[in-house]
Amino acid sequence: MKGVKKLFNHSKELALFLEQMRFSRGISQEDFTDGIISNRQYQRYINGSSAMPYHLLDAFAERLNTKKEILLLEFDNYAIK
Repeated sequence: MKGVKKLFNHSKELALFLEQMRFSRGISQEDFTDGIISNRQYQRYINGSSAMPYHLLDAFAERLNTKKEILLLEFDNYAIK
């Protein structure tokens, strides 16, 4: 059960990081999620009630005009702080 809780916490942290990146680039939530997932599901990731599948990172990274690998490196740096 600990592993599942850790996965949800990590997913929530990643979703909050994506939210910061989205906001800093001036992208609306609707534009950020359009064609990827519903806004409602995105909110579940942010509030930690649902774990975000990592396959979505490619699409979100593209919306942020970066590569998934760069996004994950930035997230690692963010998580360390």
